[in-house]
Amino acid sequence: MTVTYGHGIDGLPEFPGDAVLPQDLGGRLFLQICGDDPDAVRDAATRLRPDGRLRWREQGFCNSDRTNGLGFQDGIVVPKTAEEFDQEVWLPDGSTIAVVRRMKLDVAAFTAMPVADQERVFGRRKHDAVPLSGGEEVDLSAKTPDGEYVIPADAHVRRAHPLTAGAGLMLRRSYNYAEGLLFISYQRELKTFVNTMYRMVDGDALLRYATTTSSAAFRIPPLN
Repeated sequence: MTVTYGHGIDGLPEFPGDAVLPQDLGGRLFLQICGDDPDAVRDAATRLRPDGRLRWREQGFCNSDRTNGLGFQDGIVVPKTAEEFDQEVWLPDGSTIAVVRRMKLDVAAFTAMPVADQERVFGRRKHDAVPLSGGEEVDLSAKTPDGEYVIPADAHVRRAHPLTAGAGLMLRRSYNYAEGLLFISYQRELKTFVNTMYRMVDGDALLRYATTTSSAAFRIPPLN
C-alpha cells in the first residue's frame, strides 16, 4: 500500500465546460491511498483522515487492461526515460505538481456510437490503443490519399498532444470510479496542464462525453 499527500496550491483556473461546485474546488490537503487490498485501503483512509471538513472523497479502481469507463486506455503519451522525468515531472528538490480532476463520463452516449466513431474521438484503435496513424507513436502529420488528417482535428490525442498544446509532458495516473474517471497528472509546472486543458476545451471531441465536477492542484513533497 502507498500513501501520497500534497498541499493545496493556487493557480488552477476553472475551464469552460467545467461543472464544479464551490465545495468541490481546490483544497488544502490531498491524500491518495492505493493498494491491492480494499479493506486495508479503507482502514488506512479512516486512520489517516485529518481533522477539518472533508471536501470530497472517491474510491477508484483500475481495470486489468488499464482502460477507462469508455473502453480506451489513458495516458499513452507520457514521460518514459529518466531524462524526461527530470525535465517534465520532477522539480530540482524532487517535488512535483499534481492536478486532480473528477470527471463524470457519459458512457451511454459514447458507447452508442459505432466503434469507428469512438476511435475517431480518441484518435486510437479501441482494442489495442494503437494510434490511427499506425505505429507506436502518434503521427499528427499522417494524411489519407485524399489529403485529410488520419487523426481528426478534434481527436483527443491531437488536442492533448504536447506538440499541439504547446506544453510539456504529463505523467498521468488515472483511475476509474462508479460514474467516470479520477484524472491525476503530475508535472513540473502547473502551466503544463493549464495550457493542455485550454487547447482541449477549444475543440476536443472527448469533452462532449466528459464533465469535470471536482478540480484542484497540489504540491507533492519529495520522498526524502
